[in-house]
Amino acid sequence: MDICSGTDAVVLAFWGGVIRDELLNAPKFGFINLHTSYLPYGKGKHPHYWSIVDEKPYGVTIMKIDSGLDTGQIIFQKEIEVSWPDTGKTLYFKAMQAMSELLTEKRDEILNLHFDLVGQTESGTFHYEKELEQNSRIVLDQEYTARNLLNIIRARTFRPFPAAYFTDSGKKYEVTVQIKEVTEDFSNADSDYDSIMCDYRNLSKNEKI
Repeated sequence: MDICSGTDAVVLAFWGGVIRDELLNAPKFGFINLHTSYLPYGKGKHPHYWSIVDEKPYGVTIMKIDSGLDTGQIIFQKEIEVSWPDTGKTLYFKAMQAMSELLTEKRDEILNLHFDLVGQTESGTFHYEKELEQNSRIVLDQEYTARNLLNIIRARTFRPFPAAYFTDSGKKYEVTVQIKEVTEDFSNADSDYDSIMCDYRNLSKNEKI
């Protein structure tokens, strides 16, 4: 506590615990935390995973820490667009980049403690550490919508870390996915195929593979 006493503020990067009240109140302003979620969504653990599964907004937040878990007032935020090709891994690294940009943009305001505090007006979402593994298990005989199943798989696609999985006949199998937006025009694909096959049939025997 003596270390923080007399300081204006303490900045923490991605702090995941609870700070005791006597320490919390030691700096004049308090503690500032860099959090990789778009509060009030994504409180707790693994927000990059849950933003996909819960289909909630994602981003990064600079916040003032209070006695709760990610319940403090918001200082600055930056939202990150989430699209189908995104995975838990891509969102994690997008968040690192977005936080770097936000800190650069708001550097002077943070250093001078010149900003407005905005309370979290909605309950948002919250998840514990243990929920990640529970939700990553795919039950083969359970019904899922295609959307929900793809979200679970891509949210846990984050190599080299474990992926979503299922078990069958005593064996465990991991599942990852890569989703790519199709931008090419395949409307003439059938005619193109017929043209290629026609050219191939017209080749001499020695020219054919």
